[in-house]
Amino acid sequence: MTQELRISVAIPIHNEASVLPELLSRTLGVLEKISGGPHQILFVDDGSTDETLSILTETARHEPRVTAVSLREISATKRLLLPQSTLLQGMPSC
Repeated sequence: MTQELRISVAIPIHNEASVLPELLSRTLGVLEKISGGPHQILFVDDGSTDETLSILTETARHEPRVTAVSLREISATKRLLLPQSTLLQGMPSC
């Protein structure tokens, strides 16, 4: 028994609201032509300040092949924790 191939495409994105509809259309179009599936597109938004994330979120609501992940919250947490972790690196362990 041969298992069909499933493809996941990860696309980093930042402030791309103006080109996002075309990117979605073309990428989904290409994936539809590939046998197997369902294939998926994972968009990783790195803190966009335009409408990128809202477009992706709305698209993901009605298109199950699209997933959107926002690193905005992760980046904010990292910025808060980085100075503390850097400070701790210089401290002797107990």
